[in-house]
Amino acid sequence: MNRSLSIIEPRVEGEIAIRRQLAGEHGQNAQPGAVTTRVDSPTAAPSYRPQSPVHVGDFERIADYLRAYLADERFRSTHPLAYGRWLVAWEMLWCADSRAKVISIAWRARDAMDAFSTSLLERCAPLAMDPHWPDLLADSSTRPDPLDGLASVTDAYRDELGARRSELLAGLLEHWGALLQSVRRHEERSQAPGERLHWEDGRRLVLFTALVMVEIDRSFA
Repeated sequence: MNRSLSIIEPRVEGEIAIRRQLAGEHGQNAQPGAVTTRVDSPTAAPSYRPQSPVHVGDFERIADYLRAYLADERFRSTHPLAYGRWLVAWEMLWCADSRAKVISIAWRARDAMDAFSTSLLERCAPLAMDPHWPDLLADSSTRPDPLDGLASVTDAYRDELGARRSELLAGLLEHWGALLQSVRRHEERSQAPGERLHWEDGRRLVLFTALVMVEIDRSFA
């Protein structure tokens, strides 16, 4: 069995534990002297940044890698609100002992993706897509659904990303939306008659939220 895909143990590991883990890893994995290149063209790919020092090969479990990637200073400084909201959803998992709490976790996961969508749109030269983006971002009532916002970015940079990477991201976004709806439809019992909402449904959504953010961030890093 692939150990990197094994199920995580139900233990609480908040931001303090993640930082403690990363403190030992940065010394081994950091890559000093990384070069950053500024791309000013509104139609070019977003500005390049140093690569994350967090590598998937350093972890036995994919869940640990995703958490460490999001907790890394580079990601947190670029998407602070998205990381903070995702961390709330993650830590809520360990006291989710009811249907209502699992549904609340789904909302926190959506909030994290919404924040990630907003920060990505702000960073990825949205003027190349719509000259009115600054006004739209300032008006929360007209902000796009996180799926629509993220899809608009990946679609705009399809040529730079390549067909395979674009299709991968589109598939991840579609599956994330399906996972979210599978939980949220339990808000009204009439929409899911005879179906039970499990803790694993919330855990799967939270981890897949992390996976989507990591893969999109890596694509534009």
